[in-house]
Amino acid sequence: MAPPEGFVDLATAYKAPTGTFVSIIGVVVDVMPPSKLLKNNQWMFTFKLLDQRLQDSVNGSEGLTVRFFKDSESNLPQVREHGDVVLLRSIKMLPVNGVPMAVCNYQTRTQVFPAASIPNPSYSIAYQGTNRLQSLGAPADIDKLSLAEQAYVIQLKAELRQLEAKFANPLAEAVGKKRDAAPVGNAGPPEKKARHSTFGKKFQLVCETRHLKFADLCVQVVKKYSSQFGTCDLYVTDYTENRDTWYYAPPEEQDGKERDGDDYGYSKQPKRAWP
Repeated sequence: MAPPEGFVDLATAYKAPTGTFVSIIGVVVDVMPPSKLLKNNQWMFTFKLLDQRLQDSVNGSEGLTVRFFKDSESNLPQVREHGDVVLLRSIKMLPVNGVPMAVCNYQTRTQVFPAASIPNPSYSIAYQGTNRLQSLGAPADIDKLSLAEQAYVIQLKAELRQLEAKFANPLAEAVGKKRDAAPVGNAGPPEKKARHSTFGKKFQLVCETRHLKFADLCVQVVKKYSSQFGTCDLYVTDYTENRDTWYYAPPEEQDGKERDGDDYGYSKQPKRAWP
């Protein structure tokens, strides 16, 4: 289904020139909690949107990042969870660290459709007249919603229902042969626990994390490397393995290779073995 008049699909927005203003509609596939910036006391809120066109694209298939800055947390979009649909009018495309991002401005108007309020398309006939989907936003913005835009929200949600389950369970996407677990010190695997009730819905084990997807981790620091520029790299573990990260063998499995990229062992042997 093509976007309604005045809107573009997310793949088109992703490729738009810097500074372009676009109007877009997408399904939320990732959301970060709001945070307050110390330097200007503004609130920042980041989430990702996806539609079928962007999912099928070579670039941006993980979703288009959207970022809002507001003086008050109450003025941020009321995005609550994966599966919500967000309609954005006049948002600006800007590169952040070389990656396209949709950033709010004073013209941006936002409407959020909670996932639970969006019906199956088979019931959409009830919303072809004066009935409107439940949504969150300024009253003036809600009143702007056209029948074509509403129909697109319903259809988009239906198209990406399977995608929601895919993003909600990263382990379901794991591919390739599983590497045998290597012991790390005397520690065993993490015990089963009520993870979400303890750490929140975004908590994941290292083995579940995916590229470019936000997650909350609870880990133990193994090594620390500080630089002269004031930065610090932490090497951490929760005793699970992720096949997409560099494999650090325990001392008994050392094969002469050094740190990342030193396949021929030109650098000196580390002074201490990994715990």
